[in-house]
Amino acid sequence: CHDGSISVYNVVFNTVHGLYQDRYAYRENMTDVVIQHLATDQRARIKCRDFVKKIAIYRDRLAVQLPDRIIIYELFHDDASDMHYRIKEKLQKKLDCSLLVVTTSHIILCLERKLQMYNFGGIKEREWNLDAMIRYIKVTGGPPNKEGLLVGLKSGEILQIFINNHFPIPLVKQITSVRCLDLSLSRTKLAVVDDHNTLFVYDVPSKTLLFQEPDTNSVAWNSEMEDMLCYSGSGLLWIKVGNLPAHQQKLHGFVVGFKGSRIFSLQVYTMTAVEIPQSAALDRYLEKREFKEAYRVACLNVTEGDWRRLAYEAMEGLCFEVARKAFVRVRDLKYIDLVRGFEVVGGESKYEPDLFLADIYTYAGRYHEAAKLYKRANKPQLAIAMYTDLNMWDHASLLATETNTPLTSILTQKAQTLQTSNDILAAAQTYIDLNEPIQAINLLGTHGHLAQLITVARDLPRSDTKSLSLCAVYFRKHGHHAYAAETLAKLGDFKHLLALHIEQTNWHDAFAVVEMHPQFASVLWLPYAEWLAANDRFMEAQTYFRKAGHADDAVRVLATLTRNAVTERRYDDASWYHWMLSREKSGGPHDELADLYHVYFSVFRYVEEPFVTMLPECILNMAKYVWAWLDRQPCPSPPGVSRVRVLLAITRLAPSLSAFKLARAAYEKIANLIVPAAWQDKLDVGAVTIRAAPFSDNEELGMMCYVCASVNAVCAVKLVCSNCKAPFVYSFYSFTTLPLVEFCVDTDITDDEALNLVHADPPLLIGGTGGMLSAALGSPKGGLVTTASERSLFSEKPEIVKKHAADLDGAVAIINEDDEFRRQMFARSGGAAEYAPIKLDRRGLTALNRHEVFVRSRNGRNQYFRKVVAGAG
Repeated sequence: CHDGSISVYNVVFNTVHGLYQDRYAYRENMTDVVIQHLATDQRARIKCRDFVKKIAIYRDRLAVQLPDRIIIYELFHDDASDMHYRIKEKLQKKLDCSLLVVTTSHIILCLERKLQMYNFGGIKEREWNLDAMIRYIKVTGGPPNKEGLLVGLKSGEILQIFINNHFPIPLVKQITSVRCLDLSLSRTKLAVVDDHNTLFVYDVPSKTLLFQEPDTNSVAWNSEMEDMLCYSGSGLLWIKVGNLPAHQQKLHGFVVGFKGSRIFSLQVYTMTAVEIPQSAALDRYLEKREFKEAYRVACLNVTEGDWRRLAYEAMEGLCFEVARKAFVRVRDLKYIDLVRGFEVVGGESKYEPDLFLADIYTYAGRYHEAAKLYKRANKPQLAIAMYTDLNMWDHASLLATETNTPLTSILTQKAQTLQTSNDILAAAQTYIDLNEPIQAINLLGTHGHLAQLITVARDLPRSDTKSLSLCAVYFRKHGHHAYAAETLAKLGDFKHLLALHIEQTNWHDAFAVVEMHPQFASVLWLPYAEWLAANDRFMEAQTYFRKAGHADDAVRVLATLTRNAVTERRYDDASWYHWMLSREKSGGPHDELADLYHVYFSVFRYVEEPFVTMLPECILNMAKYVWAWLDRQPCPSPPGVSRVRVLLAITRLAPSLSAFKLARAAYEKIANLIVPAAWQDKLDVGAVTIRAAPFSDNEELGMMCYVCASVNAVCAVKLVCSNCKAPFVYSFYSFTTLPLVEFCVDTDITDDEALNLVHADPPLLIGGTGGMLSAALGSPKGGLVTTASERSLFSEKPEIVKKHAADLDGAVAIINEDDEFRRQMFARSGGAAEYAPIKLDRRGLTALNRHEVFVRSRNGRNQYFRKVVAGAG
């Protein structure tokens, strides 16, 4: 200041605001009006651009007093949540007042002891002069142009004024000044807070004091429920419903409104909406069994749990209307149907409280209590049905026993329910208890419970053949051989038991069954033979095929195996199978094919594999054998035998063994065949290179013919001698010719007789070389020793026989070297145009040394050979 002093001022602005239900309007920044929707927290701002002195709000009207005018606003849309206001009227008047309220078509100004009412056109229509200063005014609502005002005076008098009436209506007169007041929803109760912070609640019609509470600074009735009010003070909030004790909680500020479950509290300049739980009031009403009042409280917004509690207790209290409404709230269709049924039954005068309560307890899960009520109402069947529906079978059975009800239906329903719920083991046991084993077996067998099924089978009597047979069927279906065998054995069905062992290839048990019951042997032989053939046990398979009378099947299996072996290039196996076929079929080409595939297998391995263990000379002879065999056949080559591979083996081996002439012949032969592209270049180079080699062969590679003692040329690729046309007898080990000469016997000599003649002791000879021995023995003439005196010399002088036998190259028996076999063999030494085997009669067979004779059975007949080189083999 000019005098040098400093002053501090505290500027405080009064709160300028207005409230009607859930709409709150207040001044902000001195010139703006903010309207807040407390339920949705939406806000709208009106910029007045002037000092806002007073604010009043009512329904869809908003009045704002500025220094020189009053502006009336209205909602743009008739919507409870709309927040768009527009100017309706302007009163261009300067009107001073302490309080301002607005109605549908008027504004009311409070001037200490006077109330003046102006319409929106600015015309004063009415004025009320009161006896004391006005402390509180509130619009209580009403029809348009007939709204009511609640006025509290400093003298303690509370008046009700209707704007269309000149005369105020006294409501209550108290001795203390009014600070705050509110009227209940039905305008029958009045709440007043005086200057001493005391709350008074009056009954308006009788003007009597209902109750009073100290330490209260504000009060508000619930705008949706008649008997509910709230009041606050000292940081606490009390909520009182009817005559029930008040419920308190912490709350700072002043209560200015109460709608539903929301309390509107003003704390300094902030208006907040507080959600108040109604559970306490609901609990008290439920304790008093006042379900309709409890329902009214619940409608103010309680939790779903509270709604359910109200519904259950109202239903137990047989207040079905409230229960139904409560269940509708929680959308519980099950209980809605139940309550509606109760209402229908009650309407038909069939009221039975015990049955109602029993049904209620059933729905609520209090099953045992429900069962007791059913029994008390003489309806035990309902309790049994309840227990069976709940799968409480033990309780159902116990109750049925107590009430002498048959158990069969209960157990049947139990089994069906357990089966539906996929509890197979329990269902099967129930069927067994019902003495229905077929049902139990079908259940266990279908679902594969074999351990339980065998227990059932063991417990069944032998006379129940139908059930035991069904058990065996399921065991076989699931592949449990042991259980099936045990069941069939118990049943005594050995035919099916044998079939089971055969199916499982359990031959040991199958033979055991046949041993005990030989009449079933014919059933076993054929499948066992097929199994043996499939497991490469062909020799045994032949025996059992013959026992079963199916020798053709043995041949068919071998033929199939032969084809498969050739296709898979297993030529050694193909040789074996052909040999087996030759034993099955007397005659035919299988013997020769067995030899061919055996030889070709080694040639094939030489061509396809990088290393072989056989000598080159041996492989070359094998290739020549196959070549000669194929050239001899006018028909196509046997399956799998490749001429190209045979000739390719010769072209590789012959040059290295100095058989150049043979190699050139192989190259010329292979040139006429289709050769794989991978070999073509090498063959072309080899065909050119071989022409530079000498046109000769290594004579040591020639085949020796022991019939005519001639050596065949290396390049002569034949299976017979080029000179005498006798077939070569090959060693299938080294594949060189053996010193054996084939001979045959007279047609009137059987094979058995021929063998006996060969194995008989030969007669001693004195002619020829034998004459040396006869001379030494003092024989007068050479020749055959036939007389008894000559034979006695051999027995009397054995040492002389042994000495001269040693001189004859160690021969054990003295045999005439000029026998029939030698004469025929030497006759062929000059060659022949056509081969004819040596033929011997009985005398010639007897003269043979049995140690030099070899017999081979082939194509159903014997082939005879004689070793012609002494000391060989």
